[in-house]
Amino acid sequence: MSHPISEDCSSGLHDYCTPCACECHLKDEFHTMDELYDHRLALNVALFNIWAYQIADLVRHGVDVNKLVVKSKLHFDGTMFDGYFVVAASTEKGQISYHYKLEHWDKFKVPEVERIQWEYDGHTSKDVIQRLLAIYDYPNPFI
Repeated sequence: MSHPISEDCSSGLHDYCTPCACECHLKDEFHTMDELYDHRLALNVALFNIWAYQIADLVRHGVDVNKLVVKSKLHFDGTMFDGYFVVAASTEKGQISYHYKLEHWDKFKVPEVERIQWEYDGHTSKDVIQRLLAIYDYPNPFI
């Protein structure tokens, strides 16, 4: 996913997801957008896989849970962006979801469902950040 970076890009304006005409990418002092996206992917793979393990452990101990961490190629309403899937969690603080390209499907070792079981609650990126930070206060965010 990485693209070459030119230190002398003259436009200064870049599309968030694709390389600009001069083949440079939006970057901060330390990272390109591609690197930040790769970090986001790796962190979410770890987080969702840990959550799935926690839920499986709850089930083994008789706690009734309803697939609270899942991945699907369809939203609740049956739609999806071409070439993408969604990985989602329904926590006490609300839903947390991310869309990824299908090439990353197997990295998420979470239960697969035909479609997400709950309606989208309208959460924004800001809501997800607040929910992730709030989960810190709970040893298991699903009970």
